[in-house]
Amino acid sequence: MTQAIALAAVLDANTAKYPDRSVEITAHVHYVRPDEVAHVDVYGCDDAVTRRSIRADAVRLLQQLGIRVELVGSHDVYTISPDYSDPTTLQYYASRLHFSRCVRGA
Repeated sequence: MTQAIALAAVLDANTAKYPDRSVEITAHVHYVRPDEVAHVDVYGCDDAVTRRSIRADAVRLLQQLGIRVELVGSHDVYTISPDYSDPTTLQYYASRLHFSRCVRGA
């Protein structure tokens, strides 16, 4: 599943940005929109401000990877976790995130 592998790349990017935090992220996906993400959850961070910042970063990074993030009311969702089973695709996503950070920083 593309979103789950992208979520792994996003988790790795957030881990690098917040090395002092041990957080996990999951995403909810609408059954009616399986190629998109409805919502991102952050676990392992009790501080609401930091948790919201990590979630906002995760949403922005998923969008950079071409994954739309939008919660649509009254639709059932299922939960996905980061998937590291396809190292080639994971590396591709990670390189896209790294490249976009380098371009912004230049």
